[in-house]
Amino acid sequence: MDYEVPSKEDYFIACTYAMLLVLLLHIFLCTYSSVPHHDLDLEANIRAYKSWTQAGPNSSSSSSRHHGPTQLFPAPVGLPKWFRPVDSTLFKHATSGDRAPFNCTKSRSSPAFRICVHRKENDKYISAALLSSGVWEPFVTRVYQHALTLHPDAAVVDVGANIGYYTLLAAAMGHSVVAVEPQHENLRRLAEAARAPEYGSSGDGDTSTIVFPSVGEGKTDADSIPRGEIGRNTGRILLLANAVSDGHKNVSLTTSADNQGGVRVIEDCGNTGWFLARVLGWERLYRYERSRNKHGNSQQDCRVTTITMDDLLRVLPSSKVVIKVDIEGYECRALATARRFFSAVQVPYIFMEWRQMRERQHDRDTHCSPGQVSSLALFLAEQGYVPHEVRSGVELNPAHATGWVVGDVYWRAAGQKLLVPSW
Repeated sequence: MDYEVPSKEDYFIACTYAMLLVLLLHIFLCTYSSVPHHDLDLEANIRAYKSWTQAGPNSSSSSSRHHGPTQLFPAPVGLPKWFRPVDSTLFKHATSGDRAPFNCTKSRSSPAFRICVHRKENDKYISAALLSSGVWEPFVTRVYQHALTLHPDAAVVDVGANIGYYTLLAAAMGHSVVAVEPQHENLRRLAEAARAPEYGSSGDGDTSTIVFPSVGEGKTDADSIPRGEIGRNTGRILLLANAVSDGHKNVSLTTSADNQGGVRVIEDCGNTGWFLARVLGWERLYRYERSRNKHGNSQQDCRVTTITMDDLLRVLPSSKVVIKVDIEGYECRALATARRFFSAVQVPYIFMEWRQMRERQHDRDTHCSPGQVSSLALFLAEQGYVPHEVRSGVELNPAHATGWVVGDVYWRAAGQKLLVPSW
């Protein structure tokens, strides 16, 4: 039987059809992948968290034996694949005595809590402020604590948790927290700070003091304080290694040599070039070229997965939530698809950085255009929220949101008390 050898043209046509088929499949999956539409049982979440809290975080696992009980919540089972819950054991490190590979210090807030920082030269704002004064954003801190005091039964959703200042402060006040942070080095520090019981145990079984080694600034002394002074009613933390956006996608992050709070999201991973690079095994070359040609200070790995605010309904430990959002000009994307979230839970206050959105709204590569900033403000106003400047408490007009010359704002739900820094 004669067999006709395919020509080069036949191979080319076959490869072309195969690539078109793969592209169509890619488009289909990107278009129709969404949160499953089965009902979300928030009450089941709350019961599970309460059961775990009452049982206590102690266990017989090797992690607990060597590092002490963790303050990190176990993630609920059956989460969709785009969730990236953090297990404290993922960030195990070899220690020498009571020293960590980075500096962990004590805040000077009330209550105080343990927080692990970057070196001052690598993080000139947040870590530098905590190392010098022990507090970050004192005006916001006071207003934030006022809101939590008014709602002791509320959980906190911290979007853009960074090294965990607001997460750990809320937990030290007794609130459960869902903290979302995509940057690996920030995650390591937050997981380390949350690992120890009451955010301060050295993990060696000593119950009389809490040791805070100073190793990041070339010091060798330690700060010991009575256990009762720190985190007297500590809550629990669920840490997610995700970014929050308006859909499910892969994104990259910028990097900074001296400002770890300035890390921003880059959306260039859903394009055809990235997809073809993955199919052909050219991811490394693609990342290099994109980093060299477009984003000189970015990590073009496209490995950060995004979730939505509505997704977070799957992991909330309470039906009442205070929200803090600080994601460097990406806030409009995070809250763009949160309508279901606001209809499912009570949200008395929303804290939000506004400066980055305002300053970047006219940039070519902005994620929040003037129209999107206006849409965000009007959406929250439609939900009954009133915006205020944090430092003064002055009420702002949502219709003029693109022109607000403010750094931070908070949104107050109808019927909620006005918050002022002098509280």
